[in-house]
Amino acid sequence: MLFRFFFFIWVFLIPHAVSAGWTGIAAFVGQHKSDWLVSTTKLNADSRIYGLQIEERTLIGLRIGARASQNSLTLENPLDLTQFEKYNVQSLSFYLRWPFPMTDSLTLYNQFNYQFNLGNQSGVDNTTDTDIDWIETSINIGISLRLGPVSIRPFAVYRSINGEISSPTVVRKIDLKDNQSTGVLLDIHVEPTAYVRLEATTSGSDSLMLSFVREY
Repeated sequence: MLFRFFFFIWVFLIPHAVSAGWTGIAAFVGQHKSDWLVSTTKLNADSRIYGLQIEERTLIGLRIGARASQNSLTLENPLDLTQFEKYNVQSLSFYLRWPFPMTDSLTLYNQFNYQFNLGNQSGVDNTTDTDIDWIETSINIGISLRLGPVSIRPFAVYRSINGEISSPTVVRKIDLKDNQSTGVLLDIHVEPTAYVRLEATTSGSDSLMLSFVREY
């Protein structure tokens, strides 16, 4: 079903609706923390992330974007901090974003994100070949208020992951302990087409992201 949805977007919608040129490009860096259920064990997942993002605007207002990132992931047992696993992870995500202007300064935002993640253990002390892979989907809904050079957007996000950690002897399933989070996004416009973005979430996951965005 999901494949058919993306197939419809790419084959039927984009060729008729995409305008020329990139809408925007961004570089980002940040940290993300959440609780994972690995098999039946709760582990703290701590990610250090950096990467690039591009976005295209269609004639009907739909935004289509892609993001590539490098992720340094640490899984840690909160009951025994000496037990931890480190992974180098590469991620590629695609998203659809459709803002709905309500007034000149107020906009309703919604975004659907689909992300692939693939990695393996890092460090010289690892004696086994262990791989990690998961698919992450999320839905983000918020309202943006523009106040001069500053835009503020409170939002709610529902996120799920489905994947596994596999070694030659065992396969462990991955899931999220808490799927729902809330957050706020702050855009500071330093130029008419350039801004610095700060994004923070809490509740189900704790994160802080810094982005440098240029629109065209």
